[in-house]
Amino acid sequence: MFRGRSPSPQRPPTKKSRRDGAGSSSRPPAQESTAYTSEPSSHLVPTVFTNKAPSESHNVHPSTSALHMDLSNAQSVNVFGGNFTDVQGNSNIYNGPVSILHAERDPLDRLRHEMISYKTRHSSYGDPSGCMPGTRVRLLADFISWARDDSTPRVFWLTGMAGTGKSTISHSLCEILDARKMLGASFFCSRGSETARNARLIVPTIAHGLASTSSAIRSDIIKAIGDDPRLAEPTYINVEDQFDKLIRRPIQTSISRNLKTYKIVVIDAVDECSDLQFVSTLIRLILKLSFDLPLKLFIASRNEELIHNAFYSSQDPLTAFQLHEVGKHVVADDIRLFIEKSLRDIKSPGLDRTVDAWPAPFELCRLIEHSGQLFIYPATALRYIRDGGKLFKARLSDMANREPKSGSKQQTSMIDDLYGHILRQACAPKEESEILPMRRLISIIIFLRNPLPIYALTEFAQIDAEVHLSALTAVIHVPTQPEAAVAPFHASFPDFVTDPSRCSPERCPSFAALIPAECHIILTLRCMQLMNSSLKYNICGIPRDMTVSRQDRVNLPEYMTKISEELKYACVYWASHLVNYRNWVLTSYLCSVIFSLPTSCTG
Repeated sequence: MFRGRSPSPQRPPTKKSRRDGAGSSSRPPAQESTAYTSEPSSHLVPTVFTNKAPSESHNVHPSTSALHMDLSNAQSVNVFGGNFTDVQGNSNIYNGPVSILHAERDPLDRLRHEMISYKTRHSSYGDPSGCMPGTRVRLLADFISWARDDSTPRVFWLTGMAGTGKSTISHSLCEILDARKMLGASFFCSRGSETARNARLIVPTIAHGLASTSSAIRSDIIKAIGDDPRLAEPTYINVEDQFDKLIRRPIQTSISRNLKTYKIVVIDAVDECSDLQFVSTLIRLILKLSFDLPLKLFIASRNEELIHNAFYSSQDPLTAFQLHEVGKHVVADDIRLFIEKSLRDIKSPGLDRTVDAWPAPFELCRLIEHSGQLFIYPATALRYIRDGGKLFKARLSDMANREPKSGSKQQTSMIDDLYGHILRQACAPKEESEILPMRRLISIIIFLRNPLPIYALTEFAQIDAEVHLSALTAVIHVPTQPEAAVAPFHASFPDFVTDPSRCSPERCPSFAALIPAECHIILTLRCMQLMNSSLKYNICGIPRDMTVSRQDRVNLPEYMTKISEELKYACVYWASHLVNYRNWVLTSYLCSVIFSLPTSCTG
């Protein structure tokens, strides 16, 4: 008999099969048999064909409960999908041939990508979350009103400067829409993730989300992929054709034309995508094709020129809302609530029994005043205060009593002062010889194309990352989980530290602003050093017979783990760093270095 397990939906058994749990009371107790237990991987639908007679066969799709089949008289068995293990049982042993074939994956899996929806979005610190309860209440209510009102424009553009809380608001909006069965799909872009910054994944991801809302839409999308499998590829060139076949046509044929608004799609932080020219094209396309669809799209971003021009290129109505222009008193009330709750959490562990009256009203008011319209300011300041341990009171007093420095762009002056203060405090106890490796480490973290975990970062930078980052945990997340990535908490910190007018000698006398070209050449050279010293023939140690006759098994996880994370990074991204360096003399030299690398790794 066969016992199978699968995450697939349960289907009725065939006439000559029966289903039960781990065992069956109808099984003959006196007999012994051999069984095969299938543990198929996710998204596989195992199928068992049994030939009880020369002209008879059966198809069975096991459910999550065990599947039992009596194969004592079967002449041949084909099993699609799953991994099978012998289980000793009764004596009705099937001695015929068994073929285990691969099951086809769900075609929609090709449209699914990790760490981009609001539930799984990339975040450089902890679990992503929405707004603190009690904050942004009126704002979110206005957005929900737009979503529910069929007479409002189909596209809503939420814009605001860095640090105003756009992503947090978008996350909360998704939670509310999802709870009301109004959310069609979400895509949260992030420059800190290779997947999340790829704008070409937006259309496939929306299609995948919409497919889960309707079986008719799902069928039409699967048919479109069947007719042209290239539609599911991230490199598909014609995005208009892709949008039309994966989104527009399935919705038009499946959803009643009388329905004005079927679902809401949320796309956040499109300004963090690596190709803003493509983002501009996509926005123009959305404005062009969405006017006759029962979809509404909520898009959040900074007011970048390419994005701004794309939104206003169409004559179709558009709702645009500038987050940093919300009434100051409204934002101040929300920030006050956020700060008060966070400060209560800081003093609650009982670090100091004399803090009952803390914080002082003056210090609280000053922190709120310094925050202005930027939620990122109190978020960063409160991390800095909390990381001070027993010095948390002194840190708050220090920040409350600081006066703003001049010489910065007015909109960012307060967050610039805060970042400058954190860098000065990190550099203060260090000698210049200790500041240089810290600066090098920060430059690597900021310009990495894909963030690395702490152990890989240490190997890549050849610097003890944990030691040098200990004073920077207010701006750079150093996770406790060894596999989690090290990355800046917010995009505003890389913006600050790479702008000489903001990260100025007056603000950071010991920490000069980072120069992107210099950082990219450091990364290029280190990638080449790693490849030159670590690459070799058959680096995974795969048995020789499998390198020729079993090439389909070469990339199994047990072999890939033999390649370090830092070496994987070097192999994938060295050229990306090289092309960002504009000194062609040195670039030519580096190319000559590449061609002089040893050829032993090619066998």
